[in-house]
Amino acid sequence: FIFKPASPAAAPVCLDKPASAYHSELLRVLGCLHQLTAAALSLPADYFERFYSPHAEVSLRLAYYPALSASEQASSAVRYGEHTDYTGFTLLSQDESDLGEDGAGGLQAELDTS
Repeated sequence: FIFKPASPAAAPVCLDKPASAYHSELLRVLGCLHQLTAAALSLPADYFERFYSPHAEVSLRLAYYPALSASEQASSAVRYGEHTDYTGFTLLSQDESDLGEDGAGGLQAELDTS
């Protein structure tokens, strides 16, 4: 499910209000992340605002990855597929039952070493 305000794609009606509220709050978080990033790079606090003005063109993608059986984990099946994220920040919530486990699942990132 991808939520984008005024999107032509039909969204589940039951998610309209919660997704809109969540999207708005994440825009606030994005502003904070921009200010923190700017500070870390010794840039003006409002440096990134110009890239999101007059309105941020962002999408909210909600993805759920249920637990896999041992045989499913051993297969070559991919849940979400290789992709590039849309914008500069991706926020992930780690499954608390995986924390600190050897071989725990999670995000796999391919680094461009060229």
